[in-house]
Amino acid sequence: PPMHHLWPVASPASGRVERAGPVPFEGTEQRGPGVFEDHFDQDVLGPEWNFRRVPQPGTYSLAARPGFLRLFAKPETIKEYTACSLTGVRQRESDFEYRAH
Repeated sequence: PPMHHLWPVASPASGRVERAGPVPFEGTEQRGPGVFEDHFDQDVLGPEWNFRRVPQPGTYSLAARPGFLRLFAKPETIKEYTACSLTGVRQRESDFEYRAH
């Protein structure tokens, strides 16, 4: 019987996000981005970093302590219709290791 899923569907056969699947074009390879690491040694955050909206001044600092990312929280929460602090990295894998020093 055909399977019916709400959009979006990552794998129509199972309706789930699968760890691996066939490549869409014959004769090609599917490669992940590898490892993401940031030493916070640039003047700006790289494109891997995401914000809920355009980051407001005073949201974060790379200069307050060189080699570290300093985040400044706001009292607002993400459920309110207002500017709030949210900084993150797009999760590309479900099996990963996270370390902070």
